[in-house]
Amino acid sequence: MIMKKRSLFLRIKSSFKKKSLISQLSIFVIALMTIILIDVISFTYIRSSHQIINQYVTDTKKLLALQGSQLDSYFSQLESFSLHLRSDQTFMELISTQKPLSYFASEYLKTRVRNEFYFRNDLLDFSLYDVAHDTSYKISRTQTARNLQTGNAKSIYEQPNYKIFSSGLHYKDIVPAKKGSEKEGLFTFYRTIINIHDKKPLAFVTFTVDKSWPDSNIGTGTENEITILADQNETIFYQRGCERTKDFDMLVKNINSLSDGNLKPHSHTFIKIKNQKFMMVKSRLKKSGWIIINLIPKKQVYAYTESTRNIGFFLGFFSILISTLLISVFIRLFTHPLSVLADQLKSAGEGNFKTIINIQGCKEISLLSDAFNNMILKIDDLIAKNYISDLAKKNAQLVALKAQMNPHFLYNTLQTISAEAIENDQEKINDMVMALSSMLKYTIRGDDSVTLRTEIEHAKDYLFLQKERFGERLSYNIKIDEDLQFLMIPKISVLNLVENAVVHGMSHSAEKLHIEISAEHQDSRLTITVTDDGNGISINDLEEIQRTLNAENWKIDGNAIGLKNLSNRLKIMYGDEAKIHIYSTQFTGTSVVMELAAKEVK
Repeated sequence: MIMKKRSLFLRIKSSFKKKSLISQLSIFVIALMTIILIDVISFTYIRSSHQIINQYVTDTKKLLALQGSQLDSYFSQLESFSLHLRSDQTFMELISTQKPLSYFASEYLKTRVRNEFYFRNDLLDFSLYDVAHDTSYKISRTQTARNLQTGNAKSIYEQPNYKIFSSGLHYKDIVPAKKGSEKEGLFTFYRTIINIHDKKPLAFVTFTVDKSWPDSNIGTGTENEITILADQNETIFYQRGCERTKDFDMLVKNINSLSDGNLKPHSHTFIKIKNQKFMMVKSRLKKSGWIIINLIPKKQVYAYTESTRNIGFFLGFFSILISTLLISVFIRLFTHPLSVLADQLKSAGEGNFKTIINIQGCKEISLLSDAFNNMILKIDDLIAKNYISDLAKKNAQLVALKAQMNPHFLYNTLQTISAEAIENDQEKINDMVMALSSMLKYTIRGDDSVTLRTEIEHAKDYLFLQKERFGERLSYNIKIDEDLQFLMIPKISVLNLVENAVVHGMSHSAEKLHIEISAEHQDSRLTITVTDDGNGISINDLEEIQRTLNAENWKIDGNAIGLKNLSNRLKIMYGDEAKIHIYSTQFTGTSVVMELAAKEVK
């Protein structure tokens, strides 16, 4: 047997070696993909199965706990209902007397029984046992509305649980409803009304509750589930989804064996009934101690993951078929660049150092192509290195010198004009030139951040120049506390906001324009607001501007001006800690708010 297996392996190995490189690579890649695919799908199936089970159990636990809380509330309502008659003073006087009841007294008790019975819609019957007069009053859903039966009270003493509800601490008891009635009930509630002084029974109240509450409020609604309600002694009061057959008795036996106190509250496990497994989730009520048990078929719980697994395998094998075709084409394309590379290497060997190749292929071939190109470029660079390097260095020095000379030349020229204005007693021209000179010097300074005080001073220079231009049409007011003067802000930020207010506020209008600059500091946040009473912005334009400012574009564009460039600068310098908000009403005015993290000067 071993020799046959070895011979088969050798034949396969020999056949594989005889195949072409394309076939060998195709077989290897397809086999590898198949193994990886099966492993991924299997791992995903197992992991998702556990996650779905855990999530399903967690959700079911929460639901059963909520239903248990509602059931405790339902029990509390029934307990309060069982004591309704005790709050009736006339009723208590009638059952406390030993004298025979008059006709009117008897009718009063009958009326009270009817009222109590029809007070709730979930009662199948209601009974009152008057101990002093040995009389019982009974009414049920199987009779007409006025058909109330009376009799003696002896039957109450014959109840098996009489000692439980007629004495003890609570004078009450709950037992499963009798089977075989026209409409099967959930349980029968017994309550003893006693004399407070001597603790002797005065009357007994019993009523049977139907299954409407658990039918509507217990369970998860899952198909084919089994729902069971049991008391603290594990007596089954309610079941849904399984008939009282041998199978159900076996189910109860299994549940009782698992409900012996070893399981923690809100626990779950799997139990087997004949050949079918069920996932069991339990929840014990906090007040009454009752247990809600939910059983869901295991197949149903795993149905979704199995469907996902099958779809995954189908799509996986379909992908393998498509991949087989693509891999064949890919391998053919992969081998073609090798011949191209060989030809280019031959050309370079003949002294053609201007040859640049661009081969598209696998990583190794691309790296080899890049290495060849780098070698050719380095050889070619060695020829003209000194000449080109020296020329580039001189050009760079010349450009730097021009960039330095132009602003300083303009600044020095403005200083000359200022001096000439002073000599000719042109103070206003001197002030304007000095303001412009100050702004020019401020803009070419290299710092990215300045104090609020410095920024406001240059904003004043700008407003001074604009004031000289527009005259009485332009007015402004600056409200900045002294405490905020030395907080650091981006350079030309307030100046940018002021310029925006002047340009857009005065455009297409001959009216006057008032600009107000203010700042607030709160919770380590600095808020600077520039408000104007100009033309304002339409709703559509305002939305477009705000959308442009909020766009995730952190690039400073040399062609972009105004608020967009300022917004981009703030994003680079402060990240999410800085924002620009625009509030405007057309024909009324505009407020631009710059909000950023407050930083003091170091």
